[in-house]
Amino acid sequence: FVNNSWKEALGYTDEEIKKINIFDIISDEKKEHCLEIFGKIFRGEKFDNVEVGFITKDGKEIIAEGNISVKYEEGKPISTRGIFRNVTANRVSRNKLIEKEQQLSAIINNTEDLILSIDKNYNIIEYNHAVEKLVKNKYGKKVIPGMSVFETINPEWIDRFTIIYEKVFKGKLYHEVFTAEEQGTTSYFETFYNPIKNAEGKTNGIAIFSQDTTRRELNERKVKLALNEKEILLKEVHHRVKNNLQVVSSILNLQSAYVEDENILMLLSESQNRIKSMSFIHEALYQTK
Repeated sequence: FVNNSWKEALGYTDEEIKKINIFDIISDEKKEHCLEIFGKIFRGEKFDNVEVGFITKDGKEIIAEGNISVKYEEGKPISTRGIFRNVTANRVSRNKLIEKEQQLSAIINNTEDLILSIDKNYNIIEYNHAVEKLVKNKYGKKVIPGMSVFETINPEWIDRFTIIYEKVFKGKLYHEVFTAEEQGTTSYFETFYNPIKNAEGKTNGIAIFSQDTTRRELNERKVKLALNEKEILLKEVHHRVKNNLQVVSSILNLQSAYVEDENILMLLSESQNRIKSMSFIHEALYQTK
């Protein structure tokens, strides 16, 4: 016996059903499992939430969940009765969700950035491999869901981070570049704190994204130091050029005291003016950022 819903779902006619063995329409990967279940049921065991893969007339697979019971006559099992519901759509949606979660997990765990989330009690909810690695290398601890986030940092920083968390739990985004000085070494972390809000809009957690920017920070400092050195050098060059122009102008001025010819005096004066013009232009170029 099959009901109309079974016929509609699998597409077989009454005449076709009479010729079908149950294992003809069970998917290959489920046959062994179903055979085992039938054996246990006939030995008196009860099964709820049995999952079966039925093959439709056009070759598609339907995932069904339900329970199977046994009919007895004179104390002997003679048949089984199964009541199932079609969960194919739910299973497909669940598999897609699982696949997306796996992809997201792979992305999160393959990044070198620190990613974790905490609840209102400052306990860790989720974290990636980068967090595990950092905490183990720095403090020799194993990160466990539910442990306090303060167990994963230097105790000297607890008050500082508590103030930040309190601000974020009020619904505010927070961003900082944190300088971590420990055991004679200095590290830099650029961190974003994002409130996690529930359906009512209340913040019940914090998502933390942190990137180790030590290498970048040190490189920037080297560049700034090199720039500063070049600026000092340029200033020195400027002063030397300015002094040299002044010396030339002074020599021309001294020479003018020994010349009586008006034409020569005029040429010396024009030369001095040209040197002053060069000095003004040089000053203007030097002061341009």
